[in-house]
Amino acid sequence: MFTKVNVRGEKAHPFYKNLAAETNSSPKWNFWKYLINKDGEVVKSYSMVTSPKGDKLVSMIDKLLSE
Repeated sequence: MFTKVNVRGEKAHPFYKNLAAETNSSPKWNFWKYLINKDGEVVKSYSMVTSPKGDKLVSMIDKLLSE
């Protein structure tokens, strides 16, 4: 569990500021997803409409795990 932090704007936590800078996208709503590879590099972001169990996200995770 984490404490509540800001994820957008001037008061955004540095972790989320970095993710937004790396992907050119900041969370617009709950359930925004960022995919990070095993080396800690930000790969891609996915909006709240992308299902965590959807083919698009799952296939990308499978691809990264096989590398």
